[in-house]
Amino acid sequence: MVQHTLWVLLLGIQSFPTPQLPPGFTAQPVLAALEKPTALVLDTQGGLWVAEQSGRVRWCAPGRNTGEVVLDIADEVLEHQDLGLGALALHPDFAPDGGPTAWIYLLYAVDPLPPLDLPNGTDQRTSFGRLARWRVISEDGVPRAEPDSQQVLLGEQLPDGRAPTGLALLHDSHQGGGLCFGSDGTLLVSTGDGANYTTADAGGLQPHGFDSFVHPVSGQFGPLPADQDIGALRAQSLLSPAGKVLRLDPDTGLGLPSNPFYDGDPGSIASRVFALGLHNPFRMARLAGTGSSDPTGGDPGVLVAADVGWSDWEELSTVTAGVNLGWPCFEGPSAVSAFHDAAPTTCDAAGKSARGPLVAWRRDDAGALVPEGVHVDAQGTQQGGFVGQCAIGGVVLEGDDVPEVYRGAYLFADYGHTWVKALHLGAAVEPVVLSIVDFGQFFSGPVAFAADGGSGSFYVLQRGYTDGLGEVLRVDPPVGVWQSASGLGLPGDVLELAATGAAKPQNNVSFHAAGAPGGAPGFVGLSLGGAAFDLGGFSLLLDPGVPHVLVPLLFDGSGAAQWSLDLPPGPGLVGRTLWAQAFALGMEPSILASQGLWATVGAP
Repeated sequence: MVQHTLWVLLLGIQSFPTPQLPPGFTAQPVLAALEKPTALVLDTQGGLWVAEQSGRVRWCAPGRNTGEVVLDIADEVLEHQDLGLGALALHPDFAPDGGPTAWIYLLYAVDPLPPLDLPNGTDQRTSFGRLARWRVISEDGVPRAEPDSQQVLLGEQLPDGRAPTGLALLHDSHQGGGLCFGSDGTLLVSTGDGANYTTADAGGLQPHGFDSFVHPVSGQFGPLPADQDIGALRAQSLLSPAGKVLRLDPDTGLGLPSNPFYDGDPGSIASRVFALGLHNPFRMARLAGTGSSDPTGGDPGVLVAADVGWSDWEELSTVTAGVNLGWPCFEGPSAVSAFHDAAPTTCDAAGKSARGPLVAWRRDDAGALVPEGVHVDAQGTQQGGFVGQCAIGGVVLEGDDVPEVYRGAYLFADYGHTWVKALHLGAAVEPVVLSIVDFGQFFSGPVAFAADGGSGSFYVLQRGYTDGLGEVLRVDPPVGVWQSASGLGLPGDVLELAATGAAKPQNNVSFHAAGAPGGAPGFVGLSLGGAAFDLGGFSLLLDPGVPHVLVPLLFDGSGAAQWSLDLPPGPGLVGRTLWAQAFALGMEPSILASQGLWATVGAP
């Protein structure tokens, strides 16, 4: 099997090109020089928190472009291939005051031979995953984690080498890496199966990783319980925390009585399991507006997990209490015969209970998209599906400035194919897919997202495709939302105009127009309703007393065109109402087809 590692060199790109975004959206880097970044969180004060694979956590104050090191546990972390510090979360009521909510949570691979960062199996020693938290205090306005405040919630290692609650990490990948809080304040953790990705691993390939092995020199046991030596099938076993979504008490790491497999012992593995049957769920997020605030109810909300595939399929899946998502017996919608042959009883049971993916796309066949017929462009035109290599979960895009075609959608990405798409879900306890709309492309290794509240802005953590430096990119929506201008009736063309932000500076406004590929040249007229500007240049007075300007609009081969208008100094555009109108050629003595768009310009 061909395994896709998250950080593999895919395109040979070393710089960060500007992503292609929908009309009106803008992007700018806000934090750079990040060393192999893996995770991103935005705090309630607008500060950015970034995890680096080596074991460092950086914080960047709002409006700054440099990151302060909050915590460095590089000596404890195994950084090798996909393994390392993979996820972080802040207490939902986070305040860096050393108090009961001043906690940062980290999920990472433990280095078996610190600080060497050698491959798993070196000197017959194996890594395992750990979940721990640190208390944070503020020093001169900068948050710092107290190193001696570490509390291990999963993966405490005993003096004899065993780690009974450690997470299986027996090869170079499949670590997982999702941390988020439920609506009820419980901590949710997504874990990978920790198996060998080069073959259908049903166990027995890494014996030194289990406590049935005793190291010939040190006398220490392997870290994991021997009953977990079943390879990828750990994802189907309640004896293992691997390949799961766990739901924990964030203060203790113990399971909760409201968990679906609670067995009376909060310290058991089964009591911690919320959902099973995942492969490598690298990112996970809770859908806004779902879940209860009562932790005794067992409803932390509907989760969407992005599960990185093994050989064929990438997946987004909805996660609710007790659900089985099928891995390794199923990848995407397809049965995996090698595991059915290796464990027919387990896979027969999984086949009867497993929930299929919410969305699944193949690595080699765009037409195989599941569900079919839901992929459209921003104009609603049916598309032929898409391919990818590494699913990355994202955030819900909310805000009055977000165009309707993207508003309320769940953004997700594919690390291997540089795109970001917008998923619209039906409002239900178990959401259904309404549409998947193309949003952007040419992102440089997107690995995490963070939404800036309901502003319509969001952050993308770009790792890139080499072992160079990553960055955080801020994406902002248009200022002032234009109505859709589709259906103008121009010969061969459908135009759409959008403001790309107003008053940056106040006397500049830009427009984009999108038409059919090979669209004919046309014109755009702009009216500044009630504004006493002397526009100069070639103008067209359509209504007495209201200034207008007529701008030629020349489409390129893809059907895209854009123009920017700089106005003379004056009161500016803020608070003014703009009117844009698209025209076809041959407009005299009358306009062949047009449609006006109104928007009031907001403050910068």
